Amino acid sequence: MGGGVKLFPNNKDFPYDTVIVGSDQVFRPAYAENIRQSYLDFLQDKQVTRVSYAASFGCRDEREYTKKELEYCSLLAKKFDAISVRETSAIDICKRCFSIDSLVMPDPTFLLNKQDYEKLIEDKETSKYKGKIGYYFLEDTKQNFTLLHSLQQTTNLDIERIGQKQKPTPQTKDYTDCIFPSISEFFAGFRDSEYIITDSYHGMIFSIIFHKQFFIIDKKNVNIERIKHLLDIFPLKERFIDSSQEIDKFYSMPIDYETIDKQREKMKKEGKDFLNKYVVEKNLSK
Repeated sequence: MGGGVKLFPNNKDFPYDTVIVGSDQVFRPAYAENIRQSYLDFLQDKQVTRVSYAASFGCRDEREYTKKELEYCSLLAKKFDAISVRETSAIDICKRCFSIDSLVMPDPTFLLNKQDYEKLIEDKETSKYKGKIGYYFLEDTKQNFTLLHSLQQTTNLDIERIGQKQKPTPQTKDYTDCIFPSISEFFAGFRDSEYIITDSYHGMIFSIIFHKQFFIIDKKNVNIERIKHLLDIFPLKERFIDSSQEIDKFYSMPIDYETIDKQREKMKKEGKDFLNKYVVEKNLSK
């Protein structure tokens, strides 16, 4: 989509009342080929409702934006009818850089319950994860596998990878293990595993949704703002680890999912109320 998006150049051809942008790191230039598209520049002056839902900058500040990008995105952001962000740090970015107010909303994955995701798991799905540690890694680092094997030794459970078994390299000849699993198998991994260890933000979210005992690994070299924000809300700070000593200390401490579910229900209501106000009710009033 480089070079800009050209959709429905004439207002009369534009069939939508609302355009929503969101969520995971959509306001992060490092992950957006053209950051202006994330601020809906392709809408130009079309008379439509513009909403961002739980948009994330991925960083605690605006360091990845150039001065020119900040200036232009500020103009685009002011055209939005409502802007919601995913992390509290983003409220400051919006206020300081764009001179606009914003609200914190939950990641859209939290708008559904465990039962909604379980419907996506096919009956034929085998239970290869049952009684095992499911590990979902975005990066195959030495730190990740050291902590995985530490948890394995501590719990005496077998391990099973959730997701892509192997990442392709220039030397890869057989790509069988590089294929991503089906949606059904992916969610079965979180449903059936006895314990979860992950380095992924959404791996953490699905561990919470499926009521799993879990650890998320602190990768020191990456932006962790979104992870810290979520762990502060619930709170689950002790699940954020970078050493085997933390595993030994906290692995047997049960997570209080009764309290967490109450907070999740509150967050889900806030998210749905926001969407209803700015997407449904606003368009009904036009």
